[in-house]
Amino acid sequence: MYEIANATLSYKQENSAWSYKIKAQNLLNAQFKQSNGFSDYLISDTKTFILPRIIMFSVGYNL
Repeated sequence: MYEIANATLSYKQENSAWSYKIKAQNLLNAQFKQSNGFSDYLISDTKTFILPRIIMFSVGYNL
């Protein structure tokens, strides 16, 4: 089992050309996702690696 949490917080004043945004991905810092399966003929184990926690700050200006 794995858990990934993403969040975005943005701000723009009503009459301003400036905007700000903070975006975070993989807040819980999951390393990988693993799944197992089996049947009468096949046993499988899959591991997928996940990108590390990323936090981005963006500033925008509309002309």
